[in-house]
Amino acid sequence: MSFRLETRPAPPVYRPQENISQLKPAGASRTAFSQGRISAPPGVQPKFSFLATTIQRAKKAESTSVRLKIKDTWYAGETGQDHGHAEMDALHRYIDAQGGVDKAVAHFKRARGLVVECTEKSVCVRCTLVLKTLGFECSEDTVWGVDPMGSTEWGASMNVKAFLKEYGLDVEKIAK
Repeated sequence: MSFRLETRPAPPVYRPQENISQLKPAGASRTAFSQGRISAPPGVQPKFSFLATTIQRAKKAESTSVRLKIKDTWYAGETGQDHGHAEMDALHRYIDAQGGVDKAVAHFKRARGLVVECTEKSVCVRCTLVLKTLGFECSEDTVWGVDPMGSTEWGASMNVKAFLKEYGLDVEKIAK
């Protein structure tokens, strides 16, 4: 028995005609936007993709700054400092200014006139719980919140967790 192998030419492949100047060189992964050929909205840098810029803008929209008044001193806090929300960042800075958790707890027990100032938006529900439990009151332009703050994750630094534990607050339970 013998077999005979027949070969046929491959069918033609349809290829749309393209302008050679529009083709990307091999290995090029930059988009027209990132190359600057398409104009970007104001404030957008061409080196970032449009999606990355949109995500970056959304995160900035959720960021805020806060001030906490403890005794006669204001402590500023802001998001993006790896200490949680701006309120928790301000508490972290207060603890650092006092020289640690133990000294901050001792100082805070004698504190009066506790005020939170967050004028850009209402204080989120979790920070509201913490600050009200500690005895803070709102400044004129600040409102206690009833909603969580969007897609930002809530948490606190180790020092703030230890500080809040002294006042019966468990950060892990609050964050859920």
